[in-house]
Amino acid sequence: MPKEGQAVDAVAPANARRVGGSTILDRLRGAGKNVTDVSFDQMLAMLQADKELADPTDFGDGFTFYPGQGGKAKLVGAPMIILDWHANPGDFGRPYFNVTAMLKDGRRVRFNDGSYPGVAGTLNDANEAGFTGAIYCPGGLKMSEYDLKDPETHEVLVDPGTGKARRGKSFWLVLDDVG
Repeated sequence: MPKEGQAVDAVAPANARRVGGSTILDRLRGAGKNVTDVSFDQMLAMLQADKELADPTDFGDGFTFYPGQGGKAKLVGAPMIILDWHANPGDFGRPYFNVTAMLKDGRRVRFNDGSYPGVAGTLNDANEAGFTGAIYCPGGLKMSEYDLKDPETHEVLVDPGTGKARRGKSFWLVLDDVG
């Protein structure tokens, strides 16, 4: 056992992985190459062949983030159980919510919503009532579209490029199976 301050010679085994990075970059550099010499597809193939590509299930909690309205649109009509939600400071003095859900088809998802009286309105009501359980949504989400209006004048906002009304979307929890 070395004494405090005494130098120790240590040799890592040949198959040791460096913590905090990919050994493929070390091998490229050792071969006199730079990462810019390799295409994306070549890099992916090398990482897969060397079994150096991380399994995404090794990180996080297994839930996939579905961003924006496009992400939520993929959840329309998909039966789900809302497992958890957290309020975050939002626009217009109202919170938006980060939602964690399990879908009947096996997907585990996260999405954000700030629509009132839509998903955010329902979850805000649940918070105000002190409800902390799960919420079953047999019809998943539904989406409604509407003309966007100026919050002060209430006039319909027009896209200057097309001359058409700008459209907005709200998402709602379908709490019955009628939809």
